[in-house]
Amino acid sequence: MKRAAVLALVLFACAYGVQQEHYRTGAEARAFGAGQRGLLPAFVPDTATNIHMVNDTRSGGVWVWCDLDTRAQSELRAAVQKVGWGQAAANTTKPPFTLASPEWNPILGGRLMSTPPAGPLYFVSGAWHGVADAGGRCWITLTVGTKHA
Repeated sequence: MKRAAVLALVLFACAYGVQQEHYRTGAEARAFGAGQRGLLPAFVPDTATNIHMVNDTRSGGVWVWCDLDTRAQSELRAAVQKVGWGQAAANTTKPPFTLASPEWNPILGGRLMSTPPAGPLYFVSGAWHGVADAGGRCWITLTVGTKHA
């Protein structure tokens, strides 16, 4: 039943060019094929929780946000390249959120109102750019126009 509900939401959203998916864990998202479809980067740990993904099928943009416990934060840090906030922000696009979503991190295509803090982890991995804060919230985006990988 749950699988059918997720599929129905995906099919409905496809008609408008924006797909949204939500999973309890990274492992569950991968079990439903999110990794194979290029919507969930390999560096997101299976233990990540509250996984949300938005895919703009017209532009190719992908936006992901999730929560990481201490262990998952360590796994993420080991799997990505730490960079400055400017490099993390490079070539990012504001997400096309239309449904309920958390506040998107302004570094990744949002509207910066001041210089970003030094505390969060700013990172890249291939065409993926991301920010993970000390509280465990992680935002990730795929550069628009690049291949999902």
